[in-house]
Amino acid sequence: MESLKKLLQQYKTEILDDYTLLCIQARLIRIEIDNQIKHYHQRLKKLQPQMHGKKSQLLSVITNVTPVRYDAEKIMHTYMWTALLLLIHAIFSTLSAYLFSVLIRQIISGFIAAISAYVILPLITYHYINKLSMSKYAWNDMILRHGLLAFAIIEGLLTGYILSNRTLQSLPPLAALTPCFIGIIAPVLQSTATNERSSLLLVAVAGSFSSHLLIGMFAGLVFPYLLLVIFYTTIAFVTLQLLIANIDENVTFTHIYQFAIFYFSLLVESIVYKLFGTKL
Repeated sequence: MESLKKLLQQYKTEILDDYTLLCIQARLIRIEIDNQIKHYHQRLKKLQPQMHGKKSQLLSVITNVTPVRYDAEKIMHTYMWTALLLLIHAIFSTLSAYLFSVLIRQIISGFIAAISAYVILPLITYHYINKLSMSKYAWNDMILRHGLLAFAIIEGLLTGYILSNRTLQSLPPLAALTPCFIGIIAPVLQSTATNERSSLLLVAVAGSFSSHLLIGMFAGLVFPYLLLVIFYTTIAFVTLQLLIANIDENVTFTHIYQFAIFYFSLLVESIVYKLFGTKL
């Protein structure tokens, strides 16, 4: 019995020691977390003036309609390939929703698919674009475009599966229509109204918006449809303004703008489906 008491006392002492060590570690971790929070809070305070300046600069670029020389050919190339990406995505998304969703469900869960589609794959693609854009080779242009095409196919399969259990009250607007319209109209307008940015913005944005509304009158002009059209048009407008402001003869690649239009179009589509879609 004496040896048993000693053994139990030993276990008690060890457990108390472990508990004390855990308390100390927890206290140290809490102190470290507090220090990190203070550190990043101070860094954020230092960055606030710079962030405010960037915000003001961005708003200035977006609202600027002064005449400026823009490269209509680069705008055409950028938006036409983006239209192809969105069209390919729509096709594979439809196939996934109606044919492949059962198979994909056996491989990955909806949560993993959502994280992959809206976070992991876009981050990898963004890094990939930045890395290859450093070298201004014509070969890299083809690699990046085809890489974005593969990205669009994978995203179509994933988002089709993610949204397969939801439907809108009418057919959704075709996201590819907006960049396609801008890609076609930009070179046409430049030949008739040189450097008139306001004309380009007005015709491109109003024209694509009106085209969506015209189609919507036959497909069903409901609030989610209108909301998606507004989102798609806004994304195209902001990207077009940034493209005009930042693209000159020294800039070779515009794939980051294609990626931005594509990704944010996917994002707003997901939000609208989650908010206004009906569960099947």
